[in-house]
Amino acid sequence: MLVSAKVPRRLSFLVILIPAILLVIFTDVSVAVNLASRVFAAYFLTQAVLAGILARRKRNWWAVTGIILVGLAMATILIFGLPL
Repeated sequence: MLVSAKVPRRLSFLVILIPAILLVIFTDVSVAVNLASRVFAAYFLTQAVLAGILARRKRNWWAVTGIILVGLAMATILIFGLPL
């Protein structure tokens, strides 16, 4: 795990699971799905930015173009909450 040096593994599961369980119990399913979509979009946008930086370093402009398009789709989902 990424935080194993700072947070014990057993505690990290509780830190992740308790808020997730509370979210599912106290919110509407569509709100939880929308929030999950936005969180995944934020993660994939971060990955697209990193991939774009690496593709630009290799001067692979076709890959950079495709990665920018994917990044724009993820930014749209993140900002507006619109599923594709």
